[in-house]
Amino acid sequence: MERHDAEPDEFMTFAYTSDAAHAVFGLAPVSERQASDISALIDLILAEDRRAFVDALDESRLTLTPLHEECRIIGPDGAVEWIEVRAVPEIGRGGDAVWHGFAAVVTGRKSVELDLRRSKDLWEMAAIATGLGIVQFDNDATSLTLDHRASLMHLLPSAPTSRLGVDEWLALLRPEDRAPVSSDLRRACDSQEPLVIRYRLHATSAILELSAHRVAHAHSRLVEIVGTCRDVTGQVSAELLRRNKEAAERASRAKSEFLSRVSHELRTPLNGILGFAQLMALDAKNALNGVQLSRLKTLQMAGNQLLALIDDMLEIARIEREDFALECGPLDAAVLAQACVTVVHPLATELGVFLPDVQRQPCPAMANVRALEQVLTNLLSNAIKYNRTGGRVTLTMRSQPGLLLIDVGDEGRGMTKEQQVRLFQPFDRLGAERSGIPGSGLGLVIARELMRAMGGDLSVQSAPKVGTTFTVALPTPSSVEKSPSRVCGRLGASPSPSGEEAVAAMRHVLYIEDEAVNVLLMEEVFRLRPNWRLTVAGKGAEGVGCAVKERPDLVLVDMNLPDMSGLQVIEQLRACDATRHLPCIALSADALCEQIDAALRAGFDEYWTKPIDITRVLEDLANALTDRHLSRPTA
Repeated sequence: MERHDAEPDEFMTFAYTSDAAHAVFGLAPVSERQASDISALIDLILAEDRRAFVDALDESRLTLTPLHEECRIIGPDGAVEWIEVRAVPEIGRGGDAVWHGFAAVVTGRKSVELDLRRSKDLWEMAAIATGLGIVQFDNDATSLTLDHRASLMHLLPSAPTSRLGVDEWLALLRPEDRAPVSSDLRRACDSQEPLVIRYRLHATSAILELSAHRVAHAHSRLVEIVGTCRDVTGQVSAELLRRNKEAAERASRAKSEFLSRVSHELRTPLNGILGFAQLMALDAKNALNGVQLSRLKTLQMAGNQLLALIDDMLEIARIEREDFALECGPLDAAVLAQACVTVVHPLATELGVFLPDVQRQPCPAMANVRALEQVLTNLLSNAIKYNRTGGRVTLTMRSQPGLLLIDVGDEGRGMTKEQQVRLFQPFDRLGAERSGIPGSGLGLVIARELMRAMGGDLSVQSAPKVGTTFTVALPTPSSVEKSPSRVCGRLGASPSPSGEEAVAAMRHVLYIEDEAVNVLLMEEVFRLRPNWRLTVAGKGAEGVGCAVKERPDLVLVDMNLPDMSGLQVIEQLRACDATRHLPCIALSADALCEQIDAALRAGFDEYWTKPIDITRVLEDLANALTDRHLSRPTA
């Protein structure tokens, strides 16, 4: 090709073309004594490749550097072909640029290259989507190469590849995992078995899975172990949760089956004991004397207590079943409460306790009749048994948006905060077992679970020497109509009562803390608020992952964690879209002003110091959970 620079236009010609140019380009052969306009060739190049070819030609002319360009043309037969042009420029006569070179059809080679590139791109996309990295061990497994993603998984610098000695790689693993991994690697080298191993990194809680097999190279005796590496931390955690859930379900089923068998075996002799005891009491012909009759009543009372205990145990087993559900419908709670007062009236008369008159106006609620009757009867019976002689039982009903609240109170000895923490523990009667008052310690446990199964809840307020008030919260028919998703269903489903107070009560708090004593303390604090759910994470990374996944209403963060500081935790939470606006409170024994200021500047909404004031913490948590939009301090 020869380029002539003339004024005012520039033009290019072929000084020479071979006979093959006709077959490739459809151009007539040109001898060295002729010239042909190059525009015919330029016009053959596809429009999307033409500009690049012309620019490369100009660059070659200006810099006198070799021209090497690949582009697509429309061949003589109308088919699209790839051509490769190679030419070397020089300054010809008159200062014009002259190229000497050739053009060749490379469609076949280019097709292979594009296929390989597409395959590589597809592999890259698949690897990114699945989180796979490549690991390659050498022939004798003394060293290995990790690609970019595998390097990042192992917390290595993010170079394109990382080459390590096997001992260096094993040093990245937790000490207890090194020997098993080394043994499996050696076995894979000595056999045809694939290598599938899981191991934990020493510097983090991540769990990696390596899956590889031996690859023999053609025309050589070289054998390598090549495979993929991926992070399976989430999968392992899910598997553990699933196994724990299955184990808990098996244990629950086993307990239910055991209680069912025990109930059957105990009820059979009790039927004879209580049946004949009743016959003896009713036998007028063989009437018992006073002492004998007193002994018989004691026998009957003991038998009835044992029967009640069996019933309570079965009731707990029943409501703990995963498929337990209560059918709820609209009812007048005032009418049902009056019926319950009538049932417990003889007990109140016997113990000298005054019962209230139930209000007459209708009190609509959504509930299961039998379950609500059982709850109210239990609460009224307790209010009588644990009252003082001459004391009063109160029963009031009040409304909140979407809720009916029923308060059952007594004027008894009341309970301390410590006793309230243990109140709903099965068989824990808070010392009443030494008072002579009959009971099993299961009634309140059953009552609360029944309430939750109906979409409501049961709470308590008490003080020593003042008395105790239990509050039953039930949804109203109007709230259920407005919120069709709020129906009474499986036990354990989180109820969603309306009303600002109730909404604030149904909250989830994540506590990131590694100290067992602190965790235990916070768990006991949360027992005072049964509707607040507490989730504990022992490490910062675990806590961040939990916050992203579960979206709690509030996060409490200890400032000194085993894998990262509280400042690093808040940095990650604020950097993630899912948790950027999540209310976060620092909870630490570090009380220096500089540390508090640093935490607030880093993004914490508040900073609480240890030791905590439980009453104050409960109040502050209630305020924070009622309004999630905390006032963020500025830096």
